[in-house]
Amino acid sequence: MCPMNLFFEHDFSAEDAYITISHLTSIAPPGWISHVHPRGAVYWTNPSHRVVVDDDIRVPAILQKATQFCAQCSQLDLSDGMEAHMIGAMDASFCLFINHKQCAAGYDLANIRTKAIRNMQMGAC
Repeated sequence: MCPMNLFFEHDFSAEDAYITISHLTSIAPPGWISHVHPRGAVYWTNPSHRVVVDDDIRVPAILQKATQFCAQCSQLDLSDGMEAHMIGAMDASFCLFINHKQCAAGYDLANIRTKAIRNMQMGAC
């Protein structure tokens, strides 16, 4: 049985949006950060490309797709507070865009990038 205090020996920073287990970073490919959602799901972020991936990028074929996705997303010029979420190892033509500043997400980048949430119609994304 693992003592509870082992979990609390890790330092967490204010930059951790969710619980980030520090030792997972060492098993993430270069440029990626591993995270654990409060509900237990593991996901990865690539801060330089503003990409979020749920698929296990430790699998070489999925990492290759994620790398291609990053290359596509880097051409989208996502602003601060925005991310592209890779869905099911698809390309950037079908992904979920997240605007954290507006607390909005959707599939239409133009709407998510420019419209304030108070101005959006239901189903506009």
